[in-house]
Amino acid sequence: MQDALRRRFQALGGTFLISERVLGATLDDDRVTGVHSQNGADQLFEAENFVLASGSFVSDTSASAVAAGAASLVRASGTVGPHAYRVLSLPANDVVWDATRSRLVATVDGTHAEYGNTVAAIDLATNRVVAATAAGSEPTWITLSDDGAKLYVASYANSAVTRIDATTMRADLQLPTSLPPDLGYPTSAVARPGASGTFAFTAIDPSSGTTVTAVADGATARPGKFDERIGNVVFSDANTLFANDPYINDRSLHELAVVPTGLSETRRDNDMFFGGEVRIHHAAGLLYSDFGVARDTTTRAIVRSFDPGGFTGGVRRFRPNAARNRGYMSFADLGGGAAVLVVFDLTTQAELSRVTLPRALGAPESLASLESNGIALVMDNGSIVIVQGPDL
Repeated sequence: MQDALRRRFQALGGTFLISERVLGATLDDDRVTGVHSQNGADQLFEAENFVLASGSFVSDTSASAVAAGAASLVRASGTVGPHAYRVLSLPANDVVWDATRSRLVATVDGTHAEYGNTVAAIDLATNRVVAATAAGSEPTWITLSDDGAKLYVASYANSAVTRIDATTMRADLQLPTSLPPDLGYPTSAVARPGASGTFAFTAIDPSSGTTVTAVADGATARPGKFDERIGNVVFSDANTLFANDPYINDRSLHELAVVPTGLSETRRDNDMFFGGEVRIHHAAGLLYSDFGVARDTTTRAIVRSFDPGGFTGGVRRFRPNAARNRGYMSFADLGGGAAVLVVFDLTTQAELSRVTLPRALGAPESLASLESNGIALVMDNGSIVIVQGPDL
């Protein structure tokens, strides 16, 4: 319903300013002729009519299911050496592999006509969407709890974290992340190990730079929050949360204790990870960054480094898989513009395989290991590329 109403509104010439805050208006008698917004600087938005609305698009999370798709998502396929790839026509923001149900779960960009602003589960045997649920506006980051029960989604433009039952694919919780009096846009959300109903999240107001990192038990956020600027968080165990700050010069890594009242900082180290390293990951006692650097959680020393060789710039993304003893790195080489997937031995750091995809497929923005089913790459041109073959 949300997407149908939005498409109809836009077809009639309407424009959305999602998650904006109106700061003032110009009037002609008693009619509004223009508005100034929080993020619009000095720009005056003029129109004949305005509709101001607040709150979530998904007010009844129990009724948020979206119909499954009958058609295959595959729009192209090919081979690169011993590796095969296929292109799924779905503009994802992020993906995670649900090993319990053997399906890929994606947060879908709001531009998609059928599955926009949903979390969609894809059966890779049939390449079809088998279940989907509405997840607010512009769902981005997605993670799966360690017991496979709950999906957590940062619905950025909706200023909320959405929790989804991974079995039924129904949203069962939306926690607003607003930071009164400003808006709070969630940038990450992760379930606590061993307690999938408890999670940590980060939220930022870009206009003021205000950030909070907090722990919530279901719909109740614990009062003790951490208020330094943080990009994302990851649990190393049920009682320890690592928070990474890639924004400022000291590039700090914060160790936070999870306590009954919330969060308490126990250690801070500067110059840990670099500014372009969007995510950190925990695997087998190490913290891995998107740049391919692994640090010991206790000593903070670099113990592993994954060098793709021939890298001439661009954005790197790295995902460790300790169970398969693999590290996966993706990037778009600025020298040739092609998307590259490099597979490493996670222990020895030796390169095992390299897949250079056709340039027309776009640049990778995120990725996920599909265990024995290969690798999923989220591309910047509105598609997901599945790569399968040796060493993956």
